[in-house]
Amino acid sequence: MRATTKKEGTWYDIIRHPECYADDELLLQLPRGFEFYECPFGARVVLRKVLKSKITDGEINIIEQVMQQHESVKDYLLNRDE
Repeated sequence: MRATTKKEGTWYDIIRHPECYADDELLLQLPRGFEFYECPFGARVVLRKVLKSKITDGEINIIEQVMQQHESVKDYLLNRDE
């Protein structure tokens, strides 16, 4: 669902029952510059603006290679947010 904020910005919300809204209130595709993001703690899914990461792709690759060497660690979380 799309709405307008007090400062004339755009605000998006994820809804469960699209039949309760008019067609012009619903998004048919993901807006440019936005992404779906699952919060690491609480498993809440939100639609947010894409954030620039301070961690480069090269650094991500190094971390993934090192983590693969440690068989005792099966699950880990690497949050690329600022």
